[in-house]
Amino acid sequence: MNNLKQESLNKSRSYTACISASHRMLFDNIRTIFKHTWLYALLLALSMSMMSMFYIKALIGGGYSSSSFICLVVSLLLVVCFQVGYTSRVLMLLNCQTMMWNVKRYLRLILLYLCVSFAISAIQWILMYLVIGGTTSVPSDKMPVTMLLIACSSLFFACVLLPYVYVFMKYMMEPESKLSKLLFKVYKTGLRYWGFIFITLLLAFLCVAVCMFFVSIPMLVITMANTLSVMGVSYLGDSSGLPSYFDFLQYMIVAVSSFICLYINIFIIFVFYFMYGSIETREKERKDFLKMK
Repeated sequence: MNNLKQESLNKSRSYTACISASHRMLFDNIRTIFKHTWLYALLLALSMSMMSMFYIKALIGGGYSSSSFICLVVSLLLVVCFQVGYTSRVLMLLNCQTMMWNVKRYLRLILLYLCVSFAISAIQWILMYLVIGGTTSVPSDKMPVTMLLIACSSLFFACVLLPYVYVFMKYMMEPESKLSKLLFKVYKTGLRYWGFIFITLLLAFLCVAVCMFFVSIPMLVITMANTLSVMGVSYLGDSSGLPSYFDFLQYMIVAVSSFICLYINIFIIFVFYFMYGSIETREKERKDFLKMK
């Protein structure tokens, strides 16, 4: 695997320097990145487009027993599989490990993410149960309190788990690292740089969100048109005024928009990469300084 053209990783950078280095790395290596990832990105974009089409139909037109719901589940599984392959392929360009090595490690992170998400959801359900008094539905007078509770608890857990962005990147970049040892030991290091991680990711996600918004405008317009059509047919009994080729047109537009967005999203992975390098360098300098005392 060819290495990417990049600036030195082992360098202490500010949040703006991390973003600038990621931007240059993406555009300086766009041909190499495309060469090694286009098939994975294409398969993921096609499966995401398929999922978006069946989601509206399954949500409005038939429930769990409908064919649309079955197709939705199949497309969701395809999205997960191709997402693993796409992300592993991008990380492969950074750590120069084999594809299978990256897939195995990334799957472990996904499994850990699912376990943590389940635990957080369970805690939120328990808190909601205590607030609403054990009823099966949320009373209207307690709806604002319940929504505030969910929002505050989600924000709290997001803040607590933020340093794991550094932990997970370290796990993917260092072959000798063990996830069980990183979860708590390295988390303390990430916690020390919480502010740096937060402001870097905030700016990076804002940049990506703006770019993705403009790329996604055609997708949003055509998806909204299809949603209104399906609602009119299902609830009002209207005939669909959309042309026969509309489903194919929607599928292609969503696929193309998703394909472009996936390459914009690589910028975020590169920000993680340089943020990891900056924290590692600062920690080394910190330890060297303490030894000199």
